[in-house]
Amino acid sequence: MSQMRTVVVMDSPTAFRVEDLPGVGEKIAEKLRAAGYIDVMALAAASAGELMEATSIGEETANKIINACRRKLNMGFEPATAAMERRLQIGKITTGSKKLDELLGGGVETQAITEAHGAFGCLTGDTKITLSNGQMVPIGSLARGYQAGVHPFSLSLLSMSGNALIRARTSNLHVYDCPEVLKVTLGNGMNVSVTPNHPLMTPGGWKEAGALTSKDTIKIVRDDNFSEKQVILNTNVSVSKYAPNTERFILPKKLSSELAEILAYVLGEGWNERWRPHLRVSRICFTNTNKKMLDKFAENVNTVFKKDVNIRYRRENITAYSIDSVCIGEFFEQFQGLYHHAKEKYVPAQIFSSPKDVVTRFLAAFYDCEGHVKHDIEKKRDKMVSWKLKDGTEQSKAYSVASFGRDIDLRSASRKLLNGIQILLTKLGIDTWINEDVRTLDRKTFTGYKLHVTGKYNIQKFYEEVGIHTIRLRDKIEACLESYRRSVRKRTSDFLGVRDIRRIATPDGKVYDLEVPQFHNFLADNILSHNSGKSQIAHQLAVTVQLPKERGGLDGNAILIDTEQTFRPERIVDMAKALDLDSDQALERIFMARAYNSDHQMLLVEKAEELIKENNVKIIIVDSLTAAFRSDYTGRGTLANRQQKLNRHLHKLQRLADVYNVAIYVTNQVMSRPDILFGDPTAPIGGHIVGHQATYRLYLRKSKGEKRVAKMIDSPNLPEAECVFGVGLAGIRDMDE
Repeated sequence: MSQMRTVVVMDSPTAFRVEDLPGVGEKIAEKLRAAGYIDVMALAAASAGELMEATSIGEETANKIINACRRKLNMGFEPATAAMERRLQIGKITTGSKKLDELLGGGVETQAITEAHGAFGCLTGDTKITLSNGQMVPIGSLARGYQAGVHPFSLSLLSMSGNALIRARTSNLHVYDCPEVLKVTLGNGMNVSVTPNHPLMTPGGWKEAGALTSKDTIKIVRDDNFSEKQVILNTNVSVSKYAPNTERFILPKKLSSELAEILAYVLGEGWNERWRPHLRVSRICFTNTNKKMLDKFAENVNTVFKKDVNIRYRRENITAYSIDSVCIGEFFEQFQGLYHHAKEKYVPAQIFSSPKDVVTRFLAAFYDCEGHVKHDIEKKRDKMVSWKLKDGTEQSKAYSVASFGRDIDLRSASRKLLNGIQILLTKLGIDTWINEDVRTLDRKTFTGYKLHVTGKYNIQKFYEEVGIHTIRLRDKIEACLESYRRSVRKRTSDFLGVRDIRRIATPDGKVYDLEVPQFHNFLADNILSHNSGKSQIAHQLAVTVQLPKERGGLDGNAILIDTEQTFRPERIVDMAKALDLDSDQALERIFMARAYNSDHQMLLVEKAEELIKENNVKIIIVDSLTAAFRSDYTGRGTLANRQQKLNRHLHKLQRLADVYNVAIYVTNQVMSRPDILFGDPTAPIGGHIVGHQATYRLYLRKSKGEKRVAKMIDSPNLPEAECVFGVGLAGIRDMDE
């Protein structure tokens, strides 16, 4: 005991001045303090090379300083009984769950670092996120300009609470390097590309993509939310110097329904022509046999651009109209996917952010170009029925019935184009499915795709939302609906089966995720997707440490360093009320600071020593430990510097835990390891530095509903085991409470 007390006294700021060390003057002392060497423990644990680099002193002087500090600390051997005495002073802080406490050996321990990392996954950049205003935006476009790491990011989007769609706000954006992902394709052809550890909603709860099988079903969401404002367009177009005499037009500033119809006509039955020498689009053409559609195209062009179309050619019953203008051709360049080859076309991004009337007019015009209504009542099929009379004799009868083939299909060489149409129809509440369409012509095989709308409910919904605006298909859809003799059967499920899971290359080499602190989910291509989140235990410990010892606390205060903007005082209020604590007083007893970078984070830990001594602090929480380091040090070239700095930071935390008998709880990020084909494809950030310094390491993952699973993966004295606990409004609890 005397040895331990001596360490505390000798290492306190009042008993130690850096200037008192041999060979240290005011200038060297100032350099040491600036480098973070402000106490005996830090200097004693340093190497001569580190001090030489920090202060430009010689090797002999550096060794003198280190040896003097080690003598002050009496750094040598001691009886194991002394270590046992220190162990007897250890306190335990309850997590709120008895099962989780048992996993931790009685609770979160003082004089130790407990690290928890969660399994959260990410999406590819082309995945469209549904915002609260109804717009669908690729998550990669939101992250444009951000390096790998975690970044504060506030965005209002749609989330789900129970079966209700609600508005929620994100707190952070995650960006990671990842060369491969899993493409999960559902039975209807919808798909989402995610990392193997990304959870998707099944009837049994959240399930990681890597654990899905063909027997699983995934929840889709038909949100019917669209933007109320038209998309603002770029009218500042440049015209090639080779076309100085091109006519200028007043270009539309917003994407109207008339312009959307023009885009659909060009996407479906149009093409563009480029003239040398500038190779810019100088002519946009549209051809069709339907005079009403040709007239509609000409009318829309005149309405939007105040220009008449030209006749490109007439061949038998086919007419082609053209918009001859380099200026308009350049204007259309902003609608990416429009000028691509047939197999590479896709729905322009602006359509996904448009109001409902613009979307439905776009769909109607595109279906008029490429859609077909199958309604065959002439084809017959034989049907046999049999029955048994009361006397036991069996009778049967064969007869022919109409083989109704009711289907609204859309054919394209581009799977990506049909997937975009499918997402828009799903938002409208229309279920569809996609299949391959292989055809042979002149001994050549052509692979295309078909998008189908089948079943009376979906056909009627399609007619009400889209079909009523069509020109060529409207009468056929009405005839198709009239052929039904039975009432509309209501939709029975929001879950679709998994058809295929395969590894693909990540389009841009990066994956992305958003944190939604309140509800932990969002819509990704209309598929319900789980988000990142691992801070619930951190909030709970900041409250339970305030409890008296007989209730599992240490009757102390908490320091919380927030590096990811995840601290939510309202959660503290909920948890405090559930434990019959005064919520205002509970907030007063938590000393919270926001760390903006790794240097700031380390400085806050230095300042924490003053708070510990003056305010009876019993736990330091860092959420998250590695986020700022990862953001500040990007690329392999900075890895060594990052790890050295992180090592010093962890040693400082451990020193505070040892000297002041406080608990250290840190959350950590995880990264995806695409090279792992079997087992857990994630690894915590920080490598061996964090792995060796953390006393206890917990792996957290989400299960069904409010259930969470914690697994002890590393401990000096506890077995590897796992437990199930719950996270609710009241905080961390056992599931049977």
